[in-house]
Amino acid sequence: MVKILIAVATTLLSSVVIAMTPHSVASLSATAWQAMEQRALAAGYTDVEVSVRSLDSRLQLTACSAPVSVLPDSNQRVLGHVTVGLRCDAPERWTIHVRGNVSAQRELPTLVRAINRGDIIGSRDVAWQTVQINREPSGLLTVPADIVGKEARKHLTVGQTLRSSDVIAPTLIERGQVVDVIAQTAGLQVNMQGKALTAGAAGDRLIVQNANSGKRIEGVVLASGAVLVQ
Repeated sequence: MVKILIAVATTLLSSVVIAMTPHSVASLSATAWQAMEQRALAAGYTDVEVSVRSLDSRLQLTACSAPVSVLPDSNQRVLGHVTVGLRCDAPERWTIHVRGNVSAQRELPTLVRAINRGDIIGSRDVAWQTVQINREPSGLLTVPADIVGKEARKHLTVGQTLRSSDVIAPTLIERGQVVDVIAQTAGLQVNMQGKALTAGAAGDRLIVQNANSGKRIEGVVLASGAVLVQ
């Protein structure tokens, strides 16, 4: 009977010690760091770098009797400013959110010389380079074909990665310009000339006035500068 009482007292004392011992702030930071890195790696990024914001050393959280669990990510962001939620369920339930910054390396086409606004970017102006990115690549131009031949919308610097908002398709046809018109229908092709009533880039639709009949027709600007009417 005495042995049973001693065992019960020891168990109760251990529970009190666990409940009163604060959880290690360093271990929380380490768990958050690992979670941030794993999420970025799972998204396909390499050479991931993580920095976790320091937690307040005065933070007092009851020591967990089991490993702290990582909460599911709600916003799916893995680069840039990210937050990881950590939860303890026993002996006392608590949740803490740890903030950090995540970056990764990626090979992207970048500029090898400065480009002025309005300049056309050539193939020699672009080269592959491994760069550190700290935000999702949404909007980033990841292949040279999306850059070469485009017109700069603003001044662009050496080493810069480009976004779709940095470039536009150059204007191939100016308003009032005489253009070649290719009319295709039922296997028949007719070539004629017309006057462009609007300006346009490759792929744009514009209105052309037939030079002979004066009739207005709509077509698509080809890369050659001609207008295709179908």
